[in-house]
Amino acid sequence: MLFINKNKKYKELILKAKQYFQEDDLKESVKYFEEAFKIKALLADYIMYGYILIDLFEYNKAEILFNNMLEKIDLPEVNFALANIYERTNRQILALEKYEKVVDKSPDFEPAHFSLAYIYDDISEENKEDLNGENSLKAIKHYEVAIKLNDKNFWSFLNLGSIYERHNMNEKALDYFLKAYEIDNNKSMICYNIGVTYYKLKKYEQALEFYNKELEQENPFKSTFYNLGILYKEGFKDYDKSKYYYLKGLENNEEDYNIWYNLGCIHALLQDYQNAYDCFKYICNEIKVGMTEKEIAKKMDRFMFDKGAEALAFETIVGSGVNSAQIHSSPTDRQIENGDIILLD
Repeated sequence: MLFINKNKKYKELILKAKQYFQEDDLKESVKYFEEAFKIKALLADYIMYGYILIDLFEYNKAEILFNNMLEKIDLPEVNFALANIYERTNRQILALEKYEKVVDKSPDFEPAHFSLAYIYDDISEENKEDLNGENSLKAIKHYEVAIKLNDKNFWSFLNLGSIYERHNMNEKALDYFLKAYEIDNNKSMICYNIGVTYYKLKKYEQALEFYNKELEQENPFKSTFYNLGILYKEGFKDYDKSKYYYLKGLENNEEDYNIWYNLGCIHALLQDYQNAYDCFKYICNEIKVGMTEKEIAKKMDRFMFDKGAEALAFETIVGSGVNSAQIHSSPTDRQIENGDIILLD
């Protein structure tokens, strides 16, 4: 009778834990799991508990738990959990080794393929590889496998499309973005990415349609205003509309120096030279005597990536003093001196 009562109590506690998990109350869920484990611990429940610890950022506790589990049983779910912990704690080599072990033993384990693709893509971007680089090819391979195993994963399509868009294979990128859009058209950035790709393909009306759809989202990607400014300036040559969207973009972030620069260009094109001067002056306030060209370039690059850029169309150009005479000047260690002319692009 005591054994039956303990089993019943265990089931009740686990049921409570899972109910709180469904309600997204992870801390309360953990409390009931731990209470249940005083009675016993079924493997599936213990694994679920470990994954919740990961979601609660209790990485040390989760790592000890899964390593102890691995000593007794070698399951893909356990190796995947450890790989996920390594990835989240910036131990990428260990994460890759574990994820690779998972797909070697369980080729149909889709989340591991997705995670491998994500890491290889990050490495590829960091190393500025072209599409045929080793890590780029691995990322594409694993995303393709992930899609084959689960053709409803929005992020697999979006991320694979982003790889192709980054390398200007825009038709192929568009195919993947549109498939992601079919899966979920309400996620932030999907309409933005489609708009970017249509713009690069010079299909300006379609780009406008999807940029406007992005603005209809609950949390639209802020760079959409900037891109609409570019679209109206370069695509439609409608400088007044371009100015309108640049100003809307500054309402969201008045420190976006890309917008200030382009707004200055629009004012110049509209022959509003005083406002053009004011825009360019605002940007120059960030540049200080003593900074190097490389430091300025890094500041510009960091700002662009912080605002959602996935890659640079070309190396950022910074030339000061004598270097400003070179229209494609690569940043050097030259320090900015008082009175320097500075070329930025």
